[in-house]
Amino acid sequence: MSGMSGKFRLTARCLLLGGFVALGHTSFAADVYDPVINPEDFTTRIDNPFFSMPVGKKMIYEARTDEGLERKEITITGETRRIMGVETLVYLDREYLDGELVEDTKNFIAQDKDGNVWYFGEVVDNYEGEFRDGAWRAAFAGAKPGISIKAKHVLGDSYRREYLKGKAEDMAKVVATDQTVTTGLGTFWNCTKTYDWSPLDPGSSTYNYYCPEVGGLVLVENLTTGDRVELIKVERHRQRQADQPLPAPCGQEIRPRSRGELGKVRKHHNEASGAGGLRIYSDPSRVGPIRDQ
Repeated sequence: MSGMSGKFRLTARCLLLGGFVALGHTSFAADVYDPVINPEDFTTRIDNPFFSMPVGKKMIYEARTDEGLERKEITITGETRRIMGVETLVYLDREYLDGELVEDTKNFIAQDKDGNVWYFGEVVDNYEGEFRDGAWRAAFAGAKPGISIKAKHVLGDSYRREYLKGKAEDMAKVVATDQTVTTGLGTFWNCTKTYDWSPLDPGSSTYNYYCPEVGGLVLVENLTTGDRVELIKVERHRQRQADQPLPAPCGQEIRPRSRGELGKVRKHHNEASGAGGLRIYSDPSRVGPIRDQ
């Protein structure tokens, strides 16, 4: 996952550790990494306790560095993209430096049947130059998906977060569990701590802290600069599906109504509370879903 600077990467870079690690459906050695992907095993419902991404969730991070105030906003809009036959969930990742947008990224994730969250690539718009830096997508040009976070956190367990040789080689290792983390937002318990690095950016390794209380990343500590990226706000906006009923007026229970009855209910609510976001239809045939103006 790319970032505006080496300091602000949520999955940072360091020196690759060699060797062989078994990862359930995946395995890799120094030059071999070939995960087996069965599309039927995946879902866009991301409910891993340490990395929960329901539609409508927004997470905001900030860090003060020698470059200025850096801000990252992650938003789940419900957009999806099919990659390697897998329906993936898109999460928007926008990064700002002193209030100016410098990078706009779409990341593609999906959760397998065991609860592991996989990372299938990203599309990057980098506004610091006229190019796209760091973009990759699984199954193209030799790129392969990695694991954003596993369902079970075992001390010493290492895994690839992404893989495109020479371009995306982030790694992670579980170094502690049941951690207590304190930031400006509060204190969080039962957190998992990972050590993140990459051979492509030596010297920018980080400790990342994932906490179930917020279902995501709470703190990133850069081991080279000492900079801290902290979660400062979590927003959750419920998304009403088209086939879901409207909220009941005045606390009443919604029940099936004729068009005539529905028109009266809307008129009563409108008269009782002002505009109330509702419209009165004089023509019953126009009764239908109501949207804000």
